[in-house]
Amino acid sequence: MISVMLNLFLLVGLGLSLYFRPEPKYFATSNNGQILRLKALSDPIETDSAVISWLANAVPSINELDFFELSL
Repeated sequence: MISVMLNLFLLVGLGLSLYFRPEPKYFATSNNGQILRLKALSDPIETDSAVISWLANAVPSINELDFFELSL
């Protein structure tokens, strides 16, 4: 009986710790030890309008590629 109650108590504690988990914070350090904030990979880096603008400039240049301009 004690084992069942202890397991139930541990299960409730685990559930609460998973439910109230804090938001992860990403950071890096520079060579001199200064802390730099980083963005999460799940957050967008560019806005939708910036991506559409880049595509509007990049797509027409795809057809301009030929073997004379290709540098290896």
